[in-house]
Amino acid sequence: MKEILVKFCEAVEKHVRPRTHPIGIKMLKNEEEMPEKALKPTKDFGHRVAICQAFALARRWGLSIAILKDDNYCPFAAINFGFYEPSKFYLDGHVALGYYAKNLEVGAKLERSVFRFKTGQYAG
Repeated sequence: MKEILVKFCEAVEKHVRPRTHPIGIKMLKNEEEMPEKALKPTKDFGHRVAICQAFALARRWGLSIAILKDDNYCPFAAINFGFYEPSKFYLDGHVALGYYAKNLEVGAKLERSVFRFKTGQYAG
């Protein structure tokens, strides 16, 4: 598997030449699955980060970052990654209203269609 990934990375570097590192995501069933070299924001940075910020750090600096429930401060990502159940307020479209949806009906349809991991399925 590692050989395939190395060849894939070489092909991406040769043909695409992205300005940032490509990233992959591994969902962790428990904290023990956390890669040994991965940074944990609350421990290593002294504060929580949003999951999108962790993605940016990984892309720009090539860091391996493990985000567990207590490392994330974005409530919407926490819902989508299954750390919390979506609230009625969320599912009724209030979060999307004015940003991604023109009314609650559209917002509710949008929020209910977003892929979410099953609540509690993964620890990080």
